Amino acid sequence: SLPWSCCDITTNPNSPNQWFKKFIDSREQGVDIYLQEYTIYDNPFLPKEYVRNLEAEYAGSVWFDRYILGKWTLAEGLIYPNFALALYDEDFEEPAEEYWISLDYGTSNPFAALLWEKRGKVWYCSHEYGYSGRETGTQLTDGQYLERLKNNLICYIPEVKRNYIPIIADPSAASFIALLNLDGHFGVRKGNNDVITGIREVNTCIQTGKIKVHKRNRGWLQEVQSYRWDEDAGEDKVIKEFDHFMDSMRYFVKTKRIASQDD
Repeated sequence: SLPWSCCDITTNPNSPNQWFKKFIDSREQGVDIYLQEYTIYDNPFLPKEYVRNLEAEYAGSVWFDRYILGKWTLAEGLIYPNFALALYDEDFEEPAEEYWISLDYGTSNPFAALLWEKRGKVWYCSHEYGYSGRETGTQLTDGQYLERLKNNLICYIPEVKRNYIPIIADPSAASFIALLNLDGHFGVRKGNNDVITGIREVNTCIQTGKIKVHKRNRGWLQEVQSYRWDEDAGEDKVIKEFDHFMDSMRYFVKTKRIASQDD
């Protein structure tokens, strides 16, 4: 507000419709703007291996254009265009080191649960269970969902590990979380529902091989091939259709911070 006032700002690129980008482009109110733009390659102090790792993490995604090339790019197309990198078809004979379940909860909306197995540094999604009360015309109770989990996912966990099963649940599933806690065999954590950051971290895990999904999981395969950015939204926003296995996966990756794990 005073004569000769100066403000220095640094920022990562975002959507071209983001408010600060619009301010930069508008040159409104007589503001004198001196703009400098850089890519990651303009930083001479970053080790080449570090840059290569970042390129691999963001390859094929909107974040490559933004964080590597420094572009204000609109998110468009498939959210996980390189999902095929995560697919596997091997069935392991040896038990896994850890077993987790992640789930997106719904009564009329679909219920989507995934079984995760840790083997070495990789988390394998070996099985899925999904149910849609809207499609079948019959809504299930929380007790029925619990039985379905036991018969369709927990049955693949070795009996010696069934006394305590960690679950990452849809944070809005209050009644189902209460039932799981009462059962006494589950350790429940509410899923982190930071959508955009979660999507970015899932993309990183797919690119770096930290998560794998078995080809038999048809519900997951159907969703990932239609899971798209809303190009009409003007901001980073997903189309909220057929995304329940995608949400379940995102809860798991984001809540357990799989993208930042080294072991």
